[in-house]
Amino acid sequence: MRGILLFIAYCAGLATPVSAADRVALLIGNAEYNKPELALANPINDVDALSASLMRIGFDVIVSRDSTRREMLAALDRFSIESQGAEMAIVFYAGHGVQFASDNYLIGVELQELTTQAVTQSSVTLNEIRAAVDAARADLSIIILDACRNNPLVETGVAKEGLAQSRGTVGTLIAYSTDPGNVALDGAGTNSTFTEAMLDHLATPGIDVRIMFGRVRQAVVRETRGLQIPWVEESVLGEHYLVPGSRPSYVDDEVQAWQKAERAGSSDALSGYLDQYPEGLFSQIAQSRIEALNGTGPEPQDEVFAALDASPAVAASLELLGYASATRNAGDAAGTYLAQAFADWQATKRAGAGTVDRLVDEGAQMAVFLGTYTAGVLRKDLQAFLALEENLKLAEQDLSRAQTDFGNDPAAQPVLAEIATNVAAMRVQRDEVAARLDESRSYYHDLINTTEASFMDVISMDLVPRHGATRGGTEVPSRVLDDAQTFLRQLDIMSRAPSGSYAWLTDFLEED
Repeated sequence: MRGILLFIAYCAGLATPVSAADRVALLIGNAEYNKPELALANPINDVDALSASLMRIGFDVIVSRDSTRREMLAALDRFSIESQGAEMAIVFYAGHGVQFASDNYLIGVELQELTTQAVTQSSVTLNEIRAAVDAARADLSIIILDACRNNPLVETGVAKEGLAQSRGTVGTLIAYSTDPGNVALDGAGTNSTFTEAMLDHLATPGIDVRIMFGRVRQAVVRETRGLQIPWVEESVLGEHYLVPGSRPSYVDDEVQAWQKAERAGSSDALSGYLDQYPEGLFSQIAQSRIEALNGTGPEPQDEVFAALDASPAVAASLELLGYASATRNAGDAAGTYLAQAFADWQATKRAGAGTVDRLVDEGAQMAVFLGTYTAGVLRKDLQAFLALEENLKLAEQDLSRAQTDFGNDPAAQPVLAEIATNVAAMRVQRDEVAARLDESRSYYHDLINTTEASFMDVISMDLVPRHGATRGGTEVPSRVLDDAQTFLRQLDIMSRAPSGSYAWLTDFLEED
């Protein structure tokens, strides 16, 4: 599927119109406001740097710098025309933004006074931007708002702090530089903290745009020590890549074989899995489903339908234990599907032991096991990634100095080539860890959300995995205990955070 990325763009001086392109970006950056106290250091730098990066990966870029409301609307009109039928379109805005009455106002430079009326008359709203995006009829629309800077409008009580949440239509992703109601940092360098992170990851090949924003979030949380947590609202279908490329797969061969058989859903496909993995992780489930398909196994029990639908913990347990898929076919009736999955699970229990309460207990225990394990993996991957990033930066600096000092010396060329080879190998190693981190970070986020929504009333340290290091088999190794405590602590954090927040990531980076 083709994709459209909308980065709200800043750029002054619009050139003559051109025909529709495959990739279009509009960049709007407002820094020199008429009121000196509103001036910002980095929006123009952000626009210029993003413009160069996007052009390198095939975008036609429209830039609107230090613009009034009228100039921003004109840029949006041009964007709507040029992005018709485009493969990707990006809209990016940097500058002051505030929220009024559940809409977000991106303020033009002509603002004369700090009043509600003046702000609304000199701003473009997020709804107006979304209208321009929708008019382009893009497959994928991305709107990026780096617009939550602290400003006198908040201090005088004219507006609320930060921006309000806003969901896009299907096929739209809206990225905020920080979470709803909070303030983003303009940055101590030449770019904002958020834009700097985007520049670092924008051109990474082979990662879906949602994974790209996950990396941006991680970098911003790390840089700000959790003061700023980027936020994404999306209803995007399929995968979309700013730069195509391949990534290593870390999915086990048996898991792939089971997923393929489960998607097919036929007796032959399930038997094929059993032939390949007769003692596999999913062998009991496969056998149970084959019996149900052939009419030789127990029928799903109608009387459990109500119990299955009554609690989200049931579906979550069946998914975590591998008896149901969170991505089942859309045509499957939920009650029938869960009943069959429940029957599969019951088939592994002795008579009378397969109750709904027992299922939920096992689901909660599996959630804690997976959370504990993944927390440990994430911690190690984060530490490895940060160390590799730092070592790679130092190695690249050494290589650059060596090339400057000895680049014209023929005798030094073999040594320079060897250093360059070592630096390239370090990049490959860093990229492999980053790819692994992408997958574990996304999985952990989903797991925390599922556990927080389904099992909080039964979660405790009693469910922590234990090893038989003592005669009673009840000792918890210190490493496992630390990981379990991390998972439970982050569950508590998420129970108090806004839905969709990545506040748990801040907790991880604070451990560094």
